[in-house]
Amino acid sequence: MTPDGSPSLVRDSARPEGALELAEGEIILGLYKVIGLLGQGGMGRVYKVRHQGWGMDLAVKTPTPETLAAAGGVESFEQEAETWVSLGLHPYSVSCYYVRRVSGVPCVFAEYVAGGSLHNWIYGLENYPGPLYEGGPDQALVRIIDLAIEFALGLHHAHEQGLIHKDVKPANVLVNREEIAKVTDFGLAMAKPRVEMRPEASAHECSLRTRVAPAGTPQYFSPEQSLGKVLTPHTDMWSWGLSILEMFKGGRTWDSGTIAAAALEEHLTADLEEKWLPGIPEELAGLLKRCFQEETAKRPRDMGVVAADLTKIYQQVTGRTYPRPAPQAGRAMANSLNNRAVSLIDLGREPEAKKLWAEAQEVQPHHLESTYNLGLMMWRQARLDEEGLVMQMAESSRSHLGDWTGLYLTSLVHLERNDSQAALQILRDLPQSEAVREEVQAAMSLAEESLAGSSRLLTTLKAHTGNVNSVCLSRNGARAL
Repeated sequence: MTPDGSPSLVRDSARPEGALELAEGEIILGLYKVIGLLGQGGMGRVYKVRHQGWGMDLAVKTPTPETLAAAGGVESFEQEAETWVSLGLHPYSVSCYYVRRVSGVPCVFAEYVAGGSLHNWIYGLENYPGPLYEGGPDQALVRIIDLAIEFALGLHHAHEQGLIHKDVKPANVLVNREEIAKVTDFGLAMAKPRVEMRPEASAHECSLRTRVAPAGTPQYFSPEQSLGKVLTPHTDMWSWGLSILEMFKGGRTWDSGTIAAAALEEHLTADLEEKWLPGIPEELAGLLKRCFQEETAKRPRDMGVVAADLTKIYQQVTGRTYPRPAPQAGRAMANSLNNRAVSLIDLGREPEAKKLWAEAQEVQPHHLESTYNLGLMMWRQARLDEEGLVMQMAESSRSHLGDWTGLYLTSLVHLERNDSQAALQILRDLPQSEAVREEVQAAMSLAEESLAGSSRLLTTLKAHTGNVNSVCLSRNGARAL
């Protein structure tokens, strides 16, 4: 504690040495423009990049040489990261699209989540406390329980796929602008595990056990992790509990995760001096005590049970039904499917990408980005004419009235077909609040620059229904028939 009684805050301030540095504006792999540095830590740097061809933002993680060495080398690092790729899509976990080498360094390309980490939400970027506590303790309590449920469900999904995170902490949870928690950095706790399969283990225990040298962050270690013992998903449960306790305390005041039970008891018996901090409901305190049992068998069965118990606590605290009782398919899932499809296109896996775009449109009919991306690909391959592409975008946009994205993507269609005049007309009609967006401004600049050399459809000859056998150009080459 500091002299004024506030928690002694601990921030992720490690600066990576020797990690690949990317310059703002740099184009990597001929596809991605570096927008800027998102953050850095002991494992490396994280950059925001934009796909030049598809207008999609991604996060790129560049590891340090020490991280690569801990993983057993470049190829082992890539194999570990692929476990994250194979995890699949889930609304409460960050999607990893692929691992590609940049200047010989294996970089992890993952979903970009605007909003910052849970660590930032606790501590703030400049002013403490962070946005987690906005609105006072009552609102903060509801927000903490909501995030804790999503956090638990994200881990439960990984455990059901047979993956133990091993480095669960607030810095490895991202919170988007809709206040949805998404667990990240699966497979990047780079110890070389030895997998042990127990035939007698139940499905709820995931049957996956790994023996590792201690890897991760000691301040969130379970007792078994600190001793290098066999790990089960229950080690993530312990670390999850510490992350929840940190939210209620407004900071971390312990140096070893193994004293979780004592830290919880100390907090429960101490007077809350910070008026903006919510108290821990009795039922939630009991749940955390069960998560902090030394014997893993005495902890809750799995993170699904934890999430279910939290849902009941949410209802008791708020007096209303929890709005997200289970992962819901919708725009967030459709976005993830679309982004994964774009990454597969970059890898030359077109059939898989088309399947994902179709799935995205099933999850959310007329999903704008999927309609645009699939339609654009089909048009470039001469499998769809430009009139059909424009009609598809118009139909999808009508299903999202008030959403600027449909109009913006339709303007990109016109730019693709070299009709800058039509693109400008759409962009200039956008509300001022949307017209100032970076991507809209970039599209408008491109349309204005190419306006002089732009072409447009003058008329359609309806009588001709057969194949085109010849094309006539005007003497100056400005018009074609």
